[in-house]
Amino acid sequence: MMEKEKNCGCAEQAAHTPDKRRHLMQQIAECEFICIDINLFLDMHPDDARALSDYNCYAEQLAALKDLYVKNYGPLSNFGGSVSPDEWKWVRADWPWHSGHYGKEE
Repeated sequence: MMEKEKNCGCAEQAAHTPDKRRHLMQQIAECEFICIDINLFLDMHPDDARALSDYNCYAEQLAALKDLYVKNYGPLSNFGGSVSPDEWKWVRADWPWHSGHYGKEE
C-alpha cells in the first residue's frame, strides 16, 4: 500500500497571502526553528523513530521553501548555498534580512 504524502505544516498557505515574499521568509524561519529543535531532541534521543520521521519531513519542506524563495526572489545564502543561473543576483536585489522581509513594512 502506498503511503500518503506527509505534510508537516511549514508550507501551509504559501500561495494564499498578499505579501508572499514576507510570508515565505516567515515560513522558512519557522521551519528552520522546528528543524533545529528536533535536531537537538534527536541528539539526546537518537533512536526515536517518530522524531526522525518528523525531522526528515520538516527538512524536506525547508529545502522546498528555500528553493521556492531562491527561484522567485534570489539567493538566501552565499558561498554555494544558492545558484544564480541567469545573473549574479546578490547585487541586484534586497538581501533577505533587509527591512520588509521579517514582518516590517517596506
